[in-house]
Formats: sequence, structure tokens, C-alpha cells
Amino acid sequence: MQKSIPSLKKQLDFDVKSDTDYKDSDVFPNIYANDFYDTIKVKNGEVYIDEWLVENVIKEIVSKIKVAFGTVNFRYQIDEKKETIYIEILWKYKKHMLNRNYKISLYQDI
Repeated sequence: MQKSIPSLKKQLDFDVKSDTDYKDSDVFPNIYANDFYDTIKVKNGEVYIDEWLVENVIKEIVSKIKVAFGTVNFRYQIDEKKETIYIEILWKYKKHMLNRNYKISLYQDI
């Protein structure tokens, strides 16, 4: 599992300047926080994000990538309150490069 990025940014943009015929929707899946309901942890009545949840989210994204070629890189950051994950996935294939940012925020319904 790759280490967290030192400084938290709302957008974790890889430097992607290549033109491509692919759209991010051709490559990257959509995911939803409720897909990970069973992996969310609660401590003292508060939900929080840990490395195990991040690992499961990244594995889910990578396993659902819609193309079977190219390479995938990722990086992530967990906010200080451990309530939000920012994940960026970079896909490369020959001269083609695409990235997608994912943000998953957890909160407890009252």
C-alpha cells in the first residue's frame, strides 16, 4: 500500500497533459461509500477511516477498471478527522493518460 501524500489537497492532480481518445468514464468505475458499509469502523460512536478501509476502496477501484491494458498508479490522503478519503488514480497506456479523483466522506446519520 502506498504511503499517504504529505500535504492534503482537495484535488490530487497528477500532471496529465496528454491528449487521448479515451474518456475517464471509458476507464474508471464509479464507486459509492455505501459499497463499503461492512468495512467502516466506529469508535466511541463516531465513524472513522483507517488504512484497511482505504486498501479496500483502492482494490475495488482497480478491480473494476474497465480496460484490461495499461498501467495504474494511485495516491491517497486521509483528512485529519479521519472522515474523508481523497484518492487519485492515474491510468497510462502508450501515449494515453487519464486520471480520476475520488472523494469518500463518512458521517453518521442521526
